[in-house]
Amino acid sequence: MRRRKHSSLFTGKRSVPIKIAIGIVLLVLLIVIIVPSGASSSSNAEVNAIRKKGTLRVALSDDYNGFANESGEGLETEIATHIANAIFKDSDSKNRITYTRMNVAFMDTHFNDSSVDIALMQCPSDMYPSKYSYSKPYYTDSCLIIIKRDANPHSSLNGMTVGVIANSICEMRLNSYIEDSRESIKILKYSTYELMLYALQNQKTDACVMSGTMYRKYASGALRSHSTQLDGIPYSVVCSSENAGLMQTVDKVITELEKSGKLAELINKHIGA
Repeated sequence: MRRRKHSSLFTGKRSVPIKIAIGIVLLVLLIVIIVPSGASSSSNAEVNAIRKKGTLRVALSDDYNGFANESGEGLETEIATHIANAIFKDSDSKNRITYTRMNVAFMDTHFNDSSVDIALMQCPSDMYPSKYSYSKPYYTDSCLIIIKRDANPHSSLNGMTVGVIANSICEMRLNSYIEDSRESIKILKYSTYELMLYALQNQKTDACVMSGTMYRKYASGALRSHSTQLDGIPYSVVCSSENAGLMQTVDKVITELEKSGKLAELINKHIGA
């Protein structure tokens, strides 16, 4: 008795189209694995350009305790070192960083003339969201309402006159609070922290708004924070929007620092819990 042949998808004439289809799928998968996406390719090109140059150019803000002091110590200089390690992958990475001190107002100029690669200068990630390329936040600062020491920290803000630095992230936070709470708050704008604090101390305002970082730098023991909470300020590494690929490397560094617990350790070391 003859054995009956069993038909198969992979035998006979019908198998030819199926084999071709499988071959095409395998080829597409191979291309996806081997050929990087446009962003990854861009990232490699940007990182390789920095390696070839031999230096990572980092913009820092003025001396702020905990972030980047005059001796080159602080949270932001440590993060810059970890980014340099990821780019250069050698024991001399720290010495391959060139720091430039500048005001955030000149960040545009330095990115446009390519004189810096990244900026670590307490840049709020939601300040100019479409203008630059931002990393995931490495630190979230507080946004405080500051009052005189003898004032009631639990009093209503309704009817108060509050000072802010013009066009600052803290002005944005206060405006958001007013919109949400519908409280009547008069805003007076100042160009410097010294003028804003002078107005508070001389009763021209009832309160002022500043970040925790600025409060530590400028405020005296004669002041305190109000109990009202404003939204926090997330700080990110910034680069030109044309170098979004480089930001992939920066994001990876920050993610690894977070997962390992190293970022929390650095924040506690330089800024405090």
